[in-house]
Amino acid sequence: LTEPNTQVGELEHGWPHILPNGAGVVFTITRKGHDARLAMLSQESQQWTLLTPATGGARYLPTGHLVYAFDDELLSIEFDPKKLTVQGSPRTVDERVLTSTTSFGRLGKAYFDLSTTRTLVSLPAPSVLENKPVWVDRNGKITEMAFPPNPGHYSTPRLSPQDGRLAIVRQADVLGRETWIQSKDREQWIQLTEMGSDNRSPVWTSDGHSLIFASNRLGPQNIFSKTLVTGEVTRLLASNDPQNPVSQSRDEHSLAFYTIHPDSGRDIGVLSSDGLVSEIVRTPFNERSPALSPDGRWIAYVSDATGVDQIYLQPYPATGDRWTVSPKRSHEPVWSLNGTELFFRRGDQMHVVKIAFTTELVVETPHQLFERRFDRDPGGNLPNYDVTADGQHFVMLRPTQTPHEIRLTLDWIPAP
Repeated sequence: LTEPNTQVGELEHGWPHILPNGAGVVFTITRKGHDARLAMLSQESQQWTLLTPATGGARYLPTGHLVYAFDDELLSIEFDPKKLTVQGSPRTVDERVLTSTTSFGRLGKAYFDLSTTRTLVSLPAPSVLENKPVWVDRNGKITEMAFPPNPGHYSTPRLSPQDGRLAIVRQADVLGRETWIQSKDREQWIQLTEMGSDNRSPVWTSDGHSLIFASNRLGPQNIFSKTLVTGEVTRLLASNDPQNPVSQSRDEHSLAFYTIHPDSGRDIGVLSSDGLVSEIVRTPFNERSPALSPDGRWIAYVSDATGVDQIYLQPYPATGDRWTVSPKRSHEPVWSLNGTELFFRRGDQMHVVKIAFTTELVVETPHQLFERRFDRDPGGNLPNYDVTADGQHFVMLRPTQTPHEIRLTLDWIPAP
């Protein structure tokens, strides 16, 4: 019925739902640099129009409403099935439903369904899904941490290359995040950031003396560094476009980050120790999760240039050469400390690819290490795990809360 219009940046079509009168099909579209949106396909004209941002698909209700989800909120909007147009603004429904923005490519998934007889079934979304960091070996075996942080929702764990201490981000409220680190004896957790409502994306310096992070404490989300001994905080890079540091070379000369441009979406840059910024990849597609090799000569990153996420490798500084090093729908690349292996995730699978740099680049065939459910970064922008110095274990985030209730509502009508 449809094919993505690449001329206007469309990537994927999915979640079709045929209207009862057969006049059209409501479905979901993903586009470069945008949230997924509902669209309406006219059976008569075979053309479609964009409607409203959504996660997953929608259902039509005979009351004259489209019901859909966005960011865990169940929404309804008035819909004219003859004109195939929406009217007014979306209204929040009392129920909150579980959603996933990384399921089915970037189309997302909303865990609800609605029958024409107004029976609603859904998985309710908890206010915060708690998780905890755990050790995982290359076979997927889990070992609990001796002194885990307090219960909460955590993201982007990072191990210090110097002494293996863990830095991790904890969700403080709906929009706020704070970065915490382990004490040297590993028996206490210290809150590193206190200013601003969003402090995240930690990166250790090689000597373990400082932590680089993103913060909106001075307005736009910029890159800062905090010296652990003195507590001194320095802004490393200022911009009106949001920035997130991701990885640093062993000599601390190069810091890879991604930024969000209003015209081209997510792009990758490198900040050198002398303050110069190099634009590494800037295209109409989304490039993010840059992983600098420990020697600083190579950079791996995620791009949706083919319509789905895939991991690419290129020299740094850039020469114009680029290699594909993963299957499609792969994300979150992380180097081993010795630079001979590149780990990445593909859904719930952990993969590794061996890479050798001799007279020429040698990239072996990737293979799967294990498959277990651990939390992933919702947008695939940052690795949501890290690798120990010997490359034999991972620190990953294991959900401690899972939906345990299926809600069934009869004769359901959206609020007026």
